[in-house]
Amino acid sequence: MNIAIQEAITFVLYFLIYLAYLAWRPEGELLHWMTLVALPLILLRQFRRGKNQETTWRSLLKAVGLGVRPSFPGIALALVVGGVLSYLQLAGRNGQAIQGLIHSGQVLWLWPLSFILMVATAAGTEEFFFRGVLQKRLSLAFRSQYLAIGATAVLFTLYHIPYAYHTPGWGTQNDLLGSIRAAAETGLPLGVLLGSVFAFAGDSLAASMLAHAMINSFPGMLIIQRLLGA
Repeated sequence: MNIAIQEAITFVLYFLIYLAYLAWRPEGELLHWMTLVALPLILLRQFRRGKNQETTWRSLLKAVGLGVRPSFPGIALALVVGGVLSYLQLAGRNGQAIQGLIHSGQVLWLWPLSFILMVATAAGTEEFFFRGVLQKRLSLAFRSQYLAIGATAVLFTLYHIPYAYHTPGWGTQNDLLGSIRAAAETGLPLGVLLGSVFAFAGDSLAASMLAHAMINSFPGMLIIQRLLGA
């Protein structure tokens, strides 16, 4: 069994253990930096050390797509995906509230603040693990970007089920079938799109983080507005 397959199996097993933990107790954004970033990075370092591979932090970060310069078409795709999905949110359940912020001019300071917050939270931690760690390992194991994108999108969907089940904001609290459906409607297409951006940009996390942060920034403005009472 080659190293790529061993790494892929290791991190899929890590994810399944993590998923069981989430089913018991979904965690907050701060803990994501431990479970989705720090622990996987340490695990990757220990795994590679056991295989006598390079384990400098620079090499490890590059192995998950950090420090990899995205291609121009990859950045363009990230902007298109982020822009289109942001625009579609104007017709969603929070559409009127978001449009109100745009028309009032508050978007000029709320959106940049929200974008930075999203990079520091979900867009940063989730992209690090799902695209940089999982998708990268699966693409090497499968020798196919398409299979890796699809498999990672399924895992990304599973990751959202506990949040849909336990969190009131999803509207599916304590409804398992509803939570699975809501997670699939969100996680599956988003996982495919973000995975495609990551692959198209040359496995660069900068591109998928950009798209993810843009997608989350509009609803993020509403969160910041409530927190600040603006």
